[in-house]
Amino acid sequence: MTKDLIKSDYLRKRFGYPNQINLPIEYSKRVGRGIYPKKIGMINFVNLLEVELLKRNVKIYYNSIIEKFVIKNNFINKLYVKNLKKNQSFDLTLDSLRWGANLLPLAKLVGVEIQNNFDMANQTYLMNLVLNAKPRINKVYYLMDYNLSHSTFRITNYSTYCPESCSDGKYRLTVEVWPNGKKVDYKSVIDELIDSNIITDDSSITFHSFEKLSHGFPLPTINNNSILNQIRNDISNKNIENLISFGQFSKHDTFFLPQILNNAYNLFQSFKSRIKIN
Repeated sequence: MTKDLIKSDYLRKRFGYPNQINLPIEYSKRVGRGIYPKKIGMINFVNLLEVELLKRNVKIYYNSIIEKFVIKNNFINKLYVKNLKKNQSFDLTLDSLRWGANLLPLAKLVGVEIQNNFDMANQTYLMNLVLNAKPRINKVYYLMDYNLSHSTFRITNYSTYCPESCSDGKYRLTVEVWPNGKKVDYKSVIDELIDSNIITDDSSITFHSFEKLSHGFPLPTINNNSILNQIRNDISNKNIENLISFGQFSKHDTFFLPQILNNAYNLFQSFKSRIKIN
């Protein structure tokens, strides 16, 4: 029945396919496996990217924020940057600006007033675990917990996404926890994993960390989408000719990383820029 329903573009945007492992290939956007570098972790990719950018004479400002724009005749001619570590400010003259950061700071910098009436997510916690025994999650990269008595929202199983991550005999999980007002701690989350038959007991756990996030996950509610639409329109109405905004929420359908990258690629194909530094 579900295979028939997903033939409809309208329904496919609104319903998930229950058995993702057997999702028909024509509806899957996955083009291959995600493979970690030999030295496990995204930080290795970031470090190598930094090296390559520096080789190409890209200037990187560390520990810095943008304080303000100078806008004249619908052009951002200059921006002021502050190094927080040195407490020093300086200016950059530019031909164009490509903005991939959060939409809200951009709105403030171009003079858009924001009424912060966003729907905020409940408090969120992350528990990171290292196990010396394989968790009972087969084939899937992440698992949603629909047990209404649980605070666990999602369990990410890195060994399935990247088999090389367990080459040292250790298995890594991240548990996203939405307590919804309930008291949670290490023991309560472990008890839920045992109850879900992900692990048999806590004897296989060789490391754990339990952290409270400073903010919850983004909520794509009708109210939040309406506010973001208004902010995008207000920025657009500024008619800044040398500004490209391509980050998350820069368009109504730009949220996940593939959408952001696709949006950026399409924008950059038709826009060339050069940044001059004083």
